[in-house]
Amino acid sequence: MFNSICKQHCRAVLPVCIRVSLACVFISVSTVSQANLSLDEINEKVTAYQQTQKVWQQQHDILKLERQHQLSWQNPTLSVQQTGLKNSQDQELEVAISQPIDVFSVRRKAADLVNLQTEQLALLEKSTQQQQALALEYFWVQLQLLSQEVELLKQQLNMSQANLDATKQRFKAGSIAQLEVERVDVQHLDLQATYAQQVQALQVMKRQLSHTWGENTTAYELSALKPLTKTSLYENQSYDEKSNVNVSLMQLQSRQYEAQRAYLKAQAKPMPTVNVGVVYRQDAESKLKEQQLRVGLELPLAIFQRQQYRQQIENIKMQGVAQAQSRDVQTRDLNRSAIDAEYDMIYTQYEQIMQQQMPLVTSIKEKTLLGFMAGKYSVTDVQLATSALKQCQLHALQLKKQLWGKYLQQKAVLLGISFEQISNLNAVTDLNQMVWRNRSNLPVVGGE
Repeated sequence: MFNSICKQHCRAVLPVCIRVSLACVFISVSTVSQANLSLDEINEKVTAYQQTQKVWQQQHDILKLERQHQLSWQNPTLSVQQTGLKNSQDQELEVAISQPIDVFSVRRKAADLVNLQTEQLALLEKSTQQQQALALEYFWVQLQLLSQEVELLKQQLNMSQANLDATKQRFKAGSIAQLEVERVDVQHLDLQATYAQQVQALQVMKRQLSHTWGENTTAYELSALKPLTKTSLYENQSYDEKSNVNVSLMQLQSRQYEAQRAYLKAQAKPMPTVNVGVVYRQDAESKLKEQQLRVGLELPLAIFQRQQYRQQIENIKMQGVAQAQSRDVQTRDLNRSAIDAEYDMIYTQYEQIMQQQMPLVTSIKEKTLLGFMAGKYSVTDVQLATSALKQCQLHALQLKKQLWGKYLQQKAVLLGISFEQISNLNAVTDLNQMVWRNRSNLPVVGGE
């Protein structure tokens, strides 16, 4: 009897089995996309859009002008003194020019500080580009995973529809009550609502991503998301210390403190001022006139203020940078070790679900549906088997999200980027706003 019923319903049940199998394959293989926007192409579009604002170029222009300013000579001082304003008095007129002489190369050392600021600005620009690229990759991955979730819900909706159709057939045959059909229908309607909600969320996220390159559209598709493997984290090992901008910034900061100390030493030394003038004299009685050339030198006495305390401050800062470099290396190694261990643990769970649990619950679901069509199982049995398969699929998708999170988190650690700053969908916008706010906050040479 059971074989006979199976033959009658084989044609109706087979598509259901195929759909269930496809749902399993979906979890382990990324959805093949029809369109063509890769992550690199999106990054190029966003970068081109940002370059139209010329924020970084403006700051480079400011530093270029600042360097020219620091290399300029100080303005000379013109002094005129008149003694004896009446004709009955001896008169003396002195015209002099004073010019400070940069004997100890204070101007050149100030220009060196500006050069280091230019290097710092280039590193900050590189760091911002890295943060933007990683934030876009996070956004891109989240959009891909949401797209996969929508596709999975669609497959589950088809599976639910097949259950509902089978339940209605059993009801028409008089094998079950109307209440059983309504229970299955309620679950189907709930899944429909969830699917519609996620479809809308997917469109909203696609529109939000297009805002990063200055458009407001959903008329694009993404290239396929590569599957992660057990060794995917090793792909990030190519990011060495040269890629870590934080390391370069700390090394540059140490050079800046050293250059600042050299600038303070030069500034503390007495800068002479040369005075050159002509003195005109006229005797009140004889009306005889004479003129003399006067040359003088002013030399400040560096007795009390020699910038000694500010030099000590720079020494302490240099020690702090050296300690920070050592601590940064240690922290980065510890974080990498922790992320590696967590990734391995999650991937082991993912493999177990895909290789053991998923085939088992899929088989149980297919056999339960066949048995239900044959009158061997109840609606509750079908619902439980279907729920177990759905939970297994969603759990596998959730583990995949966690794996991608760890993958991107390790990349952030290796690049010296805070993962919290890039792990939200507004990260690119927030980053650009921060750049705009800081575009004129360049350090002052010499701390003056």
